Amino acid sequence: MPTYTYRARTLSGEAKQGTRDAADAAVLGRELREEGLLLVEAKAERGERKGFSLRLPFLAGMPLSERMMATRHLSVLLEAGVDLPKALGTISRQAQSEKFRSILTDLGRDIRRGDRFSVALQTYPQAFSELYVAMISAGEESGKLVETLRILADEMEKQHRLQSRVRGAMMYPAVVMFAMVAIGIAMFVFVVPQLESVFGDLAVQLPIQTRLIFWLSHALLAQWYFFLAGAVGVLALVRFAWTSDRGKSTRDAIFMRAPMIRQLVREISSAQMARTLSSLVSAGVPIVRALEITSRVVGSMQFRTSLQEAARMVEKGRPIHETLAQHPKVYPPLVVEMAAVGEESGKFSEVFADLAAFYEQEVEQRTQTLSTIIEPVLMIVIGVVVGFFVISMMQPMYSMIGTL
Repeated sequence: MPTYTYRARTLSGEAKQGTRDAADAAVLGRELREEGLLLVEAKAERGERKGFSLRLPFLAGMPLSERMMATRHLSVLLEAGVDLPKALGTISRQAQSEKFRSILTDLGRDIRRGDRFSVALQTYPQAFSELYVAMISAGEESGKLVETLRILADEMEKQHRLQSRVRGAMMYPAVVMFAMVAIGIAMFVFVVPQLESVFGDLAVQLPIQTRLIFWLSHALLAQWYFFLAGAVGVLALVRFAWTSDRGKSTRDAIFMRAPMIRQLVREISSAQMARTLSSLVSAGVPIVRALEITSRVVGSMQFRTSLQEAARMVEKGRPIHETLAQHPKVYPPLVVEMAAVGEESGKFSEVFADLAAFYEQEVEQRTQTLSTIIEPVLMIVIGVVVGFFVISMMQPMYSMIGTL
């Protein structure tokens, strides 16, 4: 049974943390709830893991689209007068994922037992983020649960659209690079050895680039396990960069120094931060609590650290924009200016919703620009690689013809 390190809150909002053995995070959430605690985050300790997994974080978890559709359907059913447990049961029968179907069924059971919807959601942090739970809780307290669900569905749809744009821009170069590697391995394993035997029979003097290709082919065939270990190491490094705090910090530091990527990363994080803060504040979540939740939602560690600092400063009475202005390398000037406008006008949620829409549009345009740049660059790289291989193979043949 794994040991979990958890963070939780009492019903009055007091923070608690500790460690406990549990079958999984859902069981841990139920046990803590029975003690009057609401689970915020649970992490399995390293020593209790059953083994190392190379499953990449951006390929894991429940699809955002499925949670988005469930939220939208739930708002429609509740607005039509269907009670919450029955609505959850109806949606669970439509869920494509068996795991998500089970979670929705358990939620209906918990609510029939007398739990509040927001409290029941806290049992399943793998499916419902802290942002989701906080907005549902605010909707329950204000009596606007249907409206809150509709807002949540809209925000999730915008988030899904943003993710799709970024992934779409990455897909083409990823597919091309994978194809290049696969074709290269096939050439070195099957084609190059045959060409080497032909040149050996002809006793032709080989140029250095041809000998280099033959050497790489020998190395791949004789020591393939080193190449396989290198591939596994790259996957492990990618997983480390997306899951651990240290890896995320290193990844962000590299991205923020990359000329073409730096601005895109800032715009994606700014859009995510503005959208999350706008949603939470519009749902009635206090600004300090909204900043704390947003700091745990954004992907960038630099944004996360600065937002945590902003939450502490705002709690002491400092304006948000003054704290953000202390991090000019993290926040674009527009974010600081819009924060000041939102605070002064008393329309923080509306201003940050407009800011999020602006940066989402910027991300779309920048990803299109990057795609336009990357495509010819990849074509040039492919041409250089193919040209080098062809010349390396043809040069010995021309040398042989010249000696006849």
